[in-house]
Amino acid sequence: MKGCAGVKGLDGEKGSIGPMGPFGPKGDKGTKGEKCVPTPRIAFFVTRTSRFGPVQQDTNIEFDKVFLNEGNSFDEHSSQFVCTVNGTYLFNAHVLSQEDKDAFVTIMLNEQPRIPMHGDHRSGFGVASNTAMFHLTVGDKVYLRLKKDSAISNDSSTFSGYLIHVTD
Repeated sequence: MKGCAGVKGLDGEKGSIGPMGPFGPKGDKGTKGEKCVPTPRIAFFVTRTSRFGPVQQDTNIEFDKVFLNEGNSFDEHSSQFVCTVNGTYLFNAHVLSQEDKDAFVTIMLNEQPRIPMHGDHRSGFGVASNTAMFHLTVGDKVYLRLKKDSAISNDSSTFSGYLIHVTD
């Protein structure tokens, strides 16, 4: 015959960790992953070695010194970046006006003005800088255009860009 339940006693001291149990069965082999495709490396950095302007009409800026043209997407003859790989790109433009002329410059995409910049000469030399990010497809062109009656100085005016990531 069983009697009544008694009062619960105090907890005892915690014991040590027991030995590790046996390994479980080996799992099924996973599916093969996709082949790694290296990302294309596209980057450029250019400048001018002489003053340019004042121009009589809106004129594309010609860059005659190439510091970097990885992937050969900067066309040295047209001074335009020509997209060879679909993707998202970042561009930087910096211009310095001449001491007696403003620099009105636009970052262009396929003949369409996208980002305006203005270097005001009233402080001696005016500086203008801007950054643009574009999704480009093969054949798109990005370049800088100097507005009528404006002018830029020499190697303080630069243009650069690079591929951030590839898209379909």
